[in-house]
Amino acid sequence: MKNQLGSRPPARLAAAVVAIALALVAGCTGPPPRQFSPMPPQGQQEKPGYTTILGPVSGRGSKTFTISARPGIAVWLGCIGQGTVGMTRPVAVGAICHSGNGFAGGLTQPTHYRHGQKLTVRIVGPATDRWEFRIDGAAWTG
Repeated sequence: MKNQLGSRPPARLAAAVVAIALALVAGCTGPPPRQFSPMPPQGQQEKPGYTTILGPVSGRGSKTFTISARPGIAVWLGCIGQGTVGMTRPVAVGAICHSGNGFAGGLTQPTHYRHGQKLTVRIVGPATDRWEFRIDGAAWTG
């Protein structure tokens, strides 16, 4: 004897349960996270011939990185949140956090760095704010 219930109602019930669960999850996730605007292109503040030596790098809180010294260093720093984020080395730059649409920049042409010397890059900020930075550098000549 054939089953009157068949196999379709349980399949429809399962599909309905999945659809309801997806709708609830989608409703609870909130707005999508804010994204950074594109960083300024190379050559925006520095002389021609600079290339990216670190980044773009994103993160939260305070972190330390290492780069090789260059005769010219340009940095861009932006953040999303409520506080401020700063780069303390090798170029001092501070950014006030908002929506991630703006970047602060800094440029230095140090005379005391040696070819091959390692430099510490220090980003300081609260764990609640997201930051993003890029470091460009000039090539050594001679």
